Amino acid sequence: MNKGALAAAAALALTALAAGPVSASSDQASTLAKGSVTLIDTQNNTRGATVSVGKLPTEIALSADGQTAYLLNTVSNTVSLVSRASGVLTSRTINAGRYPIGLAMTPSGNRVFITRHQNNGPGSVLPVKAATGLPGTSVSPPSQQGYVRNAAAVSPDGREVFAEEGSVFGTWEGLLPIRTAGDRVGAPIKFARQPYGIEDMAFTPDSKTLYVLSSTSKQALLTPIRTATGKVGRSITLSAFPDAVAMTPDGRFIYISDHYHGTVKVVRTSTDSVIKTIKINFAEALAMAPDGKTLYVGAAAPGTGAGEVIPISTASNTAGSPVTVSPDGDITALAVTPDGSAVYAALGFNDEVVPIDTATQAVQTPIPVGVHPALLAMARDGTLFVVNSPNQG
Repeated sequence: MNKGALAAAAALALTALAAGPVSASSDQASTLAKGSVTLIDTQNNTRGATVSVGKLPTEIALSADGQTAYLLNTVSNTVSLVSRASGVLTSRTINAGRYPIGLAMTPSGNRVFITRHQNNGPGSVLPVKAATGLPGTSVSPPSQQGYVRNAAAVSPDGREVFAEEGSVFGTWEGLLPIRTAGDRVGAPIKFARQPYGIEDMAFTPDSKTLYVLSSTSKQALLTPIRTATGKVGRSITLSAFPDAVAMTPDGRFIYISDHYHGTVKVVRTSTDSVIKTIKINFAEALAMAPDGKTLYVGAAAPGTGAGEVIPISTASNTAGSPVTVSPDGDITALAVTPDGSAVYAALGFNDEVVPIDTATQAVQTPIPVGVHPALLAMARDGTLFVVNSPNQG
């Protein structure tokens, strides 16, 4: 989940615990502006249509054909289906129930799974048919076992969805596995004591291992889970406040950014060990090139704070020359075109997206979008979906 979105959603959730449910009709929610989605044609770097979505969009998932985007609107308690299939950008809304907090889609694009937190209850995972937007029967942990929390991830083979789960009594946290065939709940996978919270998850391409990044204010853990057995491997200890995770397409390396300590950690998955720490000031957003040869890091220049995009060679794990894209930082997201010829940086302060030619490192003309672009998603045909979320700025 985007860090700004997570912080905003967490603040509203704390308000809900003290003052009752957050909904679109609550006083606090009513003051928030709606988000929007803007399309960019990356072949000629032109801005396309923009359509309104719900309040505080925090997650986006694209259908397999890239024609439809599914956005989780945390405050509106909805999911927006944004479609360009007809040639006209449209948006319709699905009621997601109270406190929707996580979103994951099957690789086939057939179904979307929404995690929902529930005060004084177990929470649930809601499956939705992607084509029709029709919700199925929600799935919850067994009574007195645990409760559903934030994160969700679907395995690359589409067979299982994993939702973050915490113990009712606060003694452990882990994952709730759900078989997508029949939505059958498996035994909980317990891997850490609270108060660790899951920041991100990444699967190896063969679906055999799920890496879970969790953290507290003191340290972070990267924990490998063998999905066939639910066996928890030895956790890798990292510095606190990790930001983003990226994996090479072959699954050999994992990269973890940490803006607080100004680093990108490199983890070799064959040994589950950190093999290098790359110093990059205010390293935050990550995007992997489709061929896996280059990782792009959104950062800020030491001293000036200028927004920079820094390429890292995954062969040598060394940083290349920074490309300055903004005088004031705030790179909220990155995305790479399918052919790897360009990387796009979303600038939250400037309300624009900046293209960079990866061959020449030349910065192209910034493209104005909506207020505070926070998320980027690249379709297979090179259409870029930009999620604008005013309340994250």
